[in-house]
Order: sequence, then structure tokens, then C-alpha cells
Amino acid sequence: MSQPIDDTPASDTPASDTPAGVLPADDTEAMSPALVSRIRVTLIVGMCAVFLAGLDQHIVNTAAPSITGELGGIERYSWLVAGYMLTMSISTPVLAKLSDIYSRRLMMQLGIAVFVLGSLACGLAQSMNQLIAARALQGIGGGGLFPVAIAMLGDLVSPRQRGRYVARLMMAYTVGTVLGPTAGGWIVDQFGWRWAFLINLPVGATAIAMATRAPGTSGTATSRKFDTVGLGLLAGCTTTLLLALQWGGRDYAWGSPVIVVLLASSVVFLVALWRWEGRTPHAIIPPRLFDSTQFRSLMLLSVCAGLLLSAGPLLLPMFLQYSAGLSATNSGVLMLPLSLGLMAGSWIGGRRIAATGHYRHLVLFGFGSVSLAVLFVTTMDIDVNTAFLTTAMVLLGTGGALVGTVASTASQGAVERSDLGVANGVNLFVRNIGAMLSAAITGAMFDARLLSGLRNRVPAASLEGLANPRELIGQPDAVRALDPPLSRAIIESIGDAVSWAFVWLLPVCALGLLLGLLMKAPPLRAQSHAELPVDVPA
Repeated sequence: MSQPIDDTPASDTPASDTPAGVLPADDTEAMSPALVSRIRVTLIVGMCAVFLAGLDQHIVNTAAPSITGELGGIERYSWLVAGYMLTMSISTPVLAKLSDIYSRRLMMQLGIAVFVLGSLACGLAQSMNQLIAARALQGIGGGGLFPVAIAMLGDLVSPRQRGRYVARLMMAYTVGTVLGPTAGGWIVDQFGWRWAFLINLPVGATAIAMATRAPGTSGTATSRKFDTVGLGLLAGCTTTLLLALQWGGRDYAWGSPVIVVLLASSVVFLVALWRWEGRTPHAIIPPRLFDSTQFRSLMLLSVCAGLLLSAGPLLLPMFLQYSAGLSATNSGVLMLPLSLGLMAGSWIGGRRIAATGHYRHLVLFGFGSVSLAVLFVTTMDIDVNTAFLTTAMVLLGTGGALVGTVASTASQGAVERSDLGVANGVNLFVRNIGAMLSAAITGAMFDARLLSGLRNRVPAASLEGLANPRELIGQPDAVRALDPPLSRAIIESIGDAVSWAFVWLLPVCALGLLLGLLMKAPPLRAQSHAELPVDVPA
């Protein structure tokens, strides 16, 4: 097996000599004007693309009442999110792999175009089933935006400098997640829910047009054949897992035959995928990537980042609604502490990696910050000081973003350039799987604790007709309007359930700290691939 391109000695001071003919990437002032222009255009295109993805993933929640009021089908509403997540997770490694085979610019334009087409279909949908199908189409396009954007920049800048650009992409995505609920509420109020999707059309068209001026690296993969069997096995594995996580504890008990069969099927598909990928020379997820101890460690970091970053947005904004009496109308404001932490962690991580090439200390600091936040959350009660809780949210976002930035940046330095796209795709795919697992585990622990707390605190007569404790969620005003003793008992039960739902993240943090101490972390190389051939538009 060929050696990774960034297999540099693990010394305290990374080499900084620039070979003749290679453009240094430590300082943009040292780059040629042509290279600076390429990087700038590519960065703008990538930021527009990931901003679209972040905006759309969260805008749909704001439009929920209007959508179900017009189309009906509230019992299938959760599939607007699940359908998007399913196709996005599958398409992430697929479009990333295709960017290694063909032009990265072409795959970026294709991803945005499919996303925009899906947005148009969402805006024109006449039934809930049509809207779910359109959201799934959106997910196919959205899955490739982030990994292809990272790979496009990775072709132009050094492994060390990639951290800065990964951070900027993550910040653009985070801004989209913050603006999504706020902008969505305003758009729905002013123009109707369909425009929450149609607004993507002009932004997407602009990004596609700008992408024509971005450099599109020609295919770097050794084989141009596409692994259709691997795609089928990957889709089977992901679909059965998502169905189990979507239905488990809600439509079916976790131990029911349906959930057991789905989980078992997911494992069978995974084993079949691994065996097939080891035999085919054009694997969609090449097993050779995992021959590198460094790459395996970084993928574990990505899983941990997905586990840690999913629980906070799921429960902490809701906790603020009940503990501090904040309104749920502007859920973007409730997410602001987490979002600020995400942006801070991305910026700090990118700058530190660019400055030193080292990243082990960022992993340790990231998991340490999350550990403090989780310890606080698991011991708080409903009367917690809001300032302390928002600080914990900032620490949670900062630590998770540091780990995610390290995994995204360093994983590119652990593979050959021909695998740059697929490495990004695998990284984001395993992070998405971690996020889905986290949502399922956290939700199950929350539901179980909430039901137990309600039974212990609330008179049985008051719970009659309450088949699902989640019926109380999202109704803070209605809960506070009840008799004070009853309202207090319900709010205390919700607060206790939120705290308990975070307990399982403590061993995840411990595992992450251990992984950070033991993992191989050679400094990232300070030279870029910018001297390599790229297809530059006239």
C-alpha cells in the first residue's frame, strides 16, 4: 500500500521548508495572485452551498404548523426530517467519491442543482407524500455540498491551512442553522410556507453560476468505475438503521420484532458492504483508508463529534423555554449560545492548526470543555441560573466544534490526494451516523425519565389521556397556565429528564480524552497541492 501523503515525522516543530516550484500556503501574501483568486472564489462557492444546507435543515421546523394545516398528514410530518437525513447520509460519500473520479466543480454544481430542484419540488408539493419525496431529493443534493466544498479547497491549500477554510465553512453552516428558524418564521408569516423552500432558488442559482469560475480538479482516482453494488449495500445499511432509530420507542417498542429485524438487517448490510468493498478495486468507501491507524482514530473522533453535538440542540433550547420562560417562537435565539460555541470552536481550531500544524491539544481541550458542560447539565435542576446554562451551551458547542474541525482537517492529511474527496465523505458520513444514534439514545432516555418523573410527581388523574409524554413538549405556555403545583411538577419532571438524558455522554467524553492521548498525531504538512493540474475556467 502506498504511504499517505502527509506521513511526516511526529516532531514538535513541523518542517516548513518549501520545495522549489511549490507555492507556500502558510500566508496568502506569499501566494500568487492567481492562486489567491482561485481560493477566494472556491471559498465563496463553498460557503454559499453549506449555508443553503444549514438554512434548509432548520427552516422546515418553523413552517410545520402551516404545512400540516394545508397539506394534512401530521402523523407523517417527522419524515420531512427523516427523509432528508436518509438521502443526505447516503449521498455524502457517493458525491464525494464522484468528485475524486470526475471534476469537483462539476459535482458541486450537480449537488446544488439537485438541491435547488428539490427545493422547487417542495414549494410546489400538493400533498404530504409529495413534500416528503421532494425533501428526500433535496437531501441527495445536500449530502455532497460539505465534503465536496472541503475537497475543492483541499486541492488548493496545504493540509495545515485547510483548518482555516474548514472553520469558515462550518461557520457559514452554523449561521444558516441560526437564521433558519428566524428567517423561516418571517418568510412563512409574510409569504407562506412554500417560500421557505422557494427562497433557495435564487441563492442556489447564484452559487451554481459562481461555481463556473471555480477551479475544478480533474479526476484523481485511479479507477473511473463506479461501485453500484457498494451503493446498494450502503443504502440498505443506512435505511434500515434510520428506520429502526426513527420508529424505535415511538411506533414500536425497542425490543419489538420490527426493530430487532431492522437493526439485524443493518448489521448484515454493513458486513456485506465491508466484504464487498475489500474485493472491488473501485470501492465507494475504500477499506484501504482504514489501514491507517491515524485515519481510524480520526473517524472515531468524528463519531464522537456527532454524538456530542446532536444532544444539545435537541433538548437544551427546550429546557430554556421552561426554566427561564423564554418563547419558542424564535428558536434561533434559543440556539444562539450553542451556535456561538460552534463558531468559536471552528475558528479557534482552524487558526491553531494553521499556525502550528499540531492538533492533539485541541482534541483534549475540546473533550475537556464538553466534559465540563455535560457534568454541569447532568447536575442542574429547573431553577438553574440561565447564565450558567448558556455558558455550558457555549462550552458544549466550542468543544464539539474543536473535535469536528480536527477530524475534518487531519483526516485529509492521512490519505492520498486521489482519496481526498471520499475521505471527506466518509468523515461526514460517520459523523451523521453518530448524530442519528445520539438523537435516538438521548430521546429514549429523555422519554423514559420524563414518564417516570410524571408518574412520581403528578397525580394519576392529571395524566389520563396522556399516551405519550412528548405531548407536553413544545407547549411551555400551556404548561405554565395550569395550576401552579401541577405546572411546577411537570416542569420539574422535564428538567430532570433533560439532565438525565445527558448522563450517557460522560463515557463518550472519557473515551474521547483517552483517544486524544493515545492517537497518532503527526503535524500537518505546510505545502499545498496548488502546483498540481487543475481545470481552471477561462
